[in-house]
Amino acid sequence: MALRSPSQVVVYRGESLTVSGQILHEQRGVPGLQVDILLSRDGKVGYPVGSLVSDGQGRFTGSLAVPRDVEVGSYRVFAETPGDSRYSSARSR
Repeated sequence: MALRSPSQVVVYRGESLTVSGQILHEQRGVPGLQVDILLSRDGKVGYPVGSLVSDGQGRFTGSLAVPRDVEVGSYRVFAETPGDSRYSSARSR
């Protein structure tokens, strides 16, 4: 799974964070998968920001509000999917 974002963005709590990416399996887009967007400081524990769904080419894009209760600090943005009956779960790097 690929997540496209600028290398550094400043977003304040309650404001929108725009994310986009694509879910691929064997170089083909995977449609209809739930994509959960998370903020994480350590790459392990994440604050959920929201969910999107991949389109017919496996692409997802959207603007999601950063929760107001997220502690102030620097975070990485991750996308993950729980998968479905055909595809296993995956997480962006």
